[in-house]
Amino acid sequence: MSKSGILVLENGYFWEGESCGASAEGIGQVVFNTAIVGYQEILTDPAYAGKIVVMTYPHIGNYGVSEEGLSSEKVWAKGLIVKEISRTYSNWQGKGSLKKFATENKIPVLAGVDTQQITKHIRTNGTKRGIITTKNTDKETLIEKIKSSPDLLNKNLAKEVSCPRIYQWKDGKRNLPYKIVAIDLGIRKESLQQLSSCGCKITVVPADTKAEVILSLKPDGIFLSSGPGDPAVLEKIVKEIKRLIGKKPLLGIGLGYQILGLAVGAKTFRMKFGHHGLNQSVRNLLTNRCSITAQHHLFALDPASLNKETEVTHINLNDQTLEGIRYKKFPILGIQYHPESNDPIFNEFKQLMQNA
Repeated sequence: MSKSGILVLENGYFWEGESCGASAEGIGQVVFNTAIVGYQEILTDPAYAGKIVVMTYPHIGNYGVSEEGLSSEKVWAKGLIVKEISRTYSNWQGKGSLKKFATENKIPVLAGVDTQQITKHIRTNGTKRGIITTKNTDKETLIEKIKSSPDLLNKNLAKEVSCPRIYQWKDGKRNLPYKIVAIDLGIRKESLQQLSSCGCKITVVPADTKAEVILSLKPDGIFLSSGPGDPAVLEKIVKEIKRLIGKKPLLGIGLGYQILGLAVGAKTFRMKFGHHGLNQSVRNLLTNRCSITAQHHLFALDPASLNKETEVTHINLNDQTLEGIRYKKFPILGIQYHPESNDPIFNEFKQLMQNA
């Protein structure tokens, strides 16, 4: 007999369904993701720390899970909501079902839910905190539990998801011409692979590493990774990045891009429901070319706060939010979206390192 579960939002709205993962409880920001594939990457992406993910595509889990689908070594999402979960899977790389993966990693999954209705509610009312649980169906108690819990977006989530110590990324490649330091704000395995593929030997450092320690590693360039949470609460990290400006070429992606923006004097704001998915249209204003990009963020740079030294390089074609900047005075590049391996941003970063 299947076990029931429930999703309750802080404003009292709720949805009941079937528990298809761990008998557990998760509290976090409820966001919707428009991707058709990639549920395993989403669950293990550090940028989803503190979030409960609603998948808008109705059928999830048909290709199971695999080692190749891990964004990191740990599940960071607080829960998963789906319309229908596949009971079987077919994939030559598959090592198990999504249900088994969620159970083993102690992640609650709720199926049989009207995910379209939840998505419409978030789009209309904005992102809300919520709780997903199989343990207690007393809605008033659950609402009180949400309200009494700390808002994870106000925490330094980057430090929580970051590596504990400095390490060298190794993937078997030799004679890499560029030496970079990657600041781990919630770094994805894919980002490390992409940087290595374009010729970078990578030393990964924790999010709160001091500027002098980073410079002592004598990098050709510095990479700021993607990650979770509100960049405005990362004041100490921003302070260290300011000390690196003009010393080495800087590239930021996702949260790293937002931190670079703060470091050069811009401000950020919280979006109504953010961008989460694989289908965000972005225009490169320098080339006038458009790309369909992967994104997952709740915050954006405020265009009105940019100074005259900061040039906008990319915009989102859906809502005109900023997607990329570069600094005119110093070698600084940043993009909001997650670039593919052939994205021009990597060649631009290499060019900055060559010219430094």
